[in-house]
Amino acid sequence: MLDPKARPELLTPAEMSEADRFAVAAGTPGIALMERAGLAVADEAARLAKSGGRIVVLCGPGGNGGDGFIAGRLLAKRGYAVELGLIGRQEALTGDPALAASRYEGQVLDAAAIDPGGADCVIDALFGAGLARDIEGVAKAIIERVKAFARAGGRVVAVDVPSGVDGASGKVRGVAVEASASVTFFRLKPGHLLLPGRVLCGPIRLADIGIPEAALARIAPQAFVNAPAVWREALPHVGAESHKYARGPVGRGASDRRRPARRPRCAALGRRHRHAGEPARCGRGKRRAPDGGDGRAVRYDKRIRGAARRRAKARYSARPRRGRRPGFAQARHGGADPARGAADDRARRRRAGELRRRRGAA
Repeated sequence: MLDPKARPELLTPAEMSEADRFAVAAGTPGIALMERAGLAVADEAARLAKSGGRIVVLCGPGGNGGDGFIAGRLLAKRGYAVELGLIGRQEALTGDPALAASRYEGQVLDAAAIDPGGADCVIDALFGAGLARDIEGVAKAIIERVKAFARAGGRVVAVDVPSGVDGASGKVRGVAVEASASVTFFRLKPGHLLLPGRVLCGPIRLADIGIPEAALARIAPQAFVNAPAVWREALPHVGAESHKYARGPVGRGASDRRRPARRPRCAALGRRHRHAGEPARCGRGKRRAPDGGDGRAVRYDKRIRGAARRRAKARYSARPRRGRRPGFAQARHGGADPARGAADDRARRRRAGELRRRRGAA
């Protein structure tokens, strides 16, 4: 099986049909593609079912049904008890599905007459990703039966997508199978990743059936899986000689919860009176780039925290204390000198005013 993340292109059902035609035009017979697809489905069913167990294969009239006939034939050769049911008459099949059905050596039953209860695994090969109408009638009853089997703990392998899921949008066309695993080919489809199809598919196995990669250049897909293979080349290469000054500047902002209207004070953006986004030219804590940069730098976090602590301490020391009276410094100076105490108070108020002006200028 292939890794879908390494092959991120998503193909709609119409684009997948074009890829099949490209492979056939390049020299690969359609029945050869179908044989490889049936082999991948048989391998997944054998992985889920116990050795020699009962496997029910439900086939539709299209290409998915042809994959189901091949998977049933290969599983029967491996010793599994295969019950194969077909919607419609075998004589009505045409093209590669008819050739695949002719190679099946077992009995072909009416799909509506098969009870999946007690089976080790059910292969859902009824309808593919190109389903363009709501499922009704006999096919709906069969799918409801398979859903009940799955909800009771049974294992279901879907070919391409679960029957009833639109491969282009992931939407449910009336009713849909709930698969334990889905086996798809060449590339994923949007319906594998879009809800509710993403949930109904279960784990997805991507198989290589021989479609050349050159088909993608002709198709030019427009949708992709969000995987590193899509955007890795757009990222800058980081070598062993790289350093933090070669990877671009980083801005850091902060705000005061108590004063939401104030501009954020940030070392990377400078003082509050600077324009937003303008780097600061710091004095203390400045570091120049080793390659001869212009000296715009940021303070270290611990210096920012230290500055915050100093501002808080200055704010607290400048706060007027209750109960102070002129001349209270006489006890500190060892004498009762009111004039000296008043001078101390004036000096203290002057220092507090200077601190307030500095904070306002900052």
